[in-house]
Amino acid sequence: SFGRQPINEYEDYIKALDALSSKFDFVYRVVRSNGLLPFERPWLKQEQKRLYHDEVYRLLHSSDIHLLPKGQTRYVVVSSTLCQCLGALTPTVVPNTRHFEALPIIDGVKPAVVYENVEDLKEKLVMLIEDEEFRKKVIKASERFVEENRSDKIARRFVKLFEEL
Repeated sequence: SFGRQPINEYEDYIKALDALSSKFDFVYRVVRSNGLLPFERPWLKQEQKRLYHDEVYRLLHSSDIHLLPKGQTRYVVVSSTLCQCLGALTPTVVPNTRHFEALPIIDGVKPAVVYENVEDLKEKLVMLIEDEEFRKKVIKASERFVEENRSDKIARRFVKLFEEL
C-alpha cells in the first residue's frame, strides 16, 4: 500500500493479514507520506516518504498483490489511485466503497478485487494466492480495462463529443 489514507482505512488489511500470517509467509509493505501506521507486526514493513511515479510502478511490479485502502464517500467518484495503478497489472484489492462501484465486470471479474468485509477480504486474498486461474482472470480484466480507458482513447471520445455539439 502507498499514499496517505487515514489510518482506519488500513484496519481491514491488518486484521485479515493477522489471520493469514499463520498460513502464509509474506511482507505487507506500506509507504506513507504522512506518518507510519500505529501497528507493529513482524510481517509489516513501513516507510515514510513520498513516492515518485516511477517508484510506484517499481514497487507494484515487485509486489504480488496491491492493497488499496479507500474509505467510504457519499458520492460516486473514480479512484485516481486505482486508475494510476491498474496498468502495472498487479492484482489490486479494494474495499466495496463508492470509489469502485462503477468498475465493470469483464469476463466474470472486475479489474480490481472488491471485498465486503474482513472475512471476504481473507477469502479473496487466499484466492489470489492459491487460485492461479482467478489471478489470471483479474489481471486480464485489468489489462482490458486499462486498454479500453487509455488516455488517447478517452481524449478521442471527448473530441468526438465536442464535434457533435
